Amino acid sequence: MAKLRVLVVDDSASVGRAAKEHLEADGYRVSAVQSGEAALAAVESEKPDLILLDMRLPDSSGFQVCEKMR
Repeated sequence: MAKLRVLVVDDSASVGRAAKEHLEADGYRVSAVQSGEAALAAVESEKPDLILLDMRLPDSSGFQVCEKMR
């Protein structure tokens, strides 16, 4: 069975790193990015199964990023 892909989007490196470590320990493939722009690029290139999206990012709001992802 293929591992599910998770994208963690959080402007805090420590939060992203912690989320990544915990999810990988549970068997997920995880990418972590720190901006809305990076999240949009990662969605295109990695096609994640799940996105954990912070609402306050340095370059836009999580709501704006979510709207663009749709």
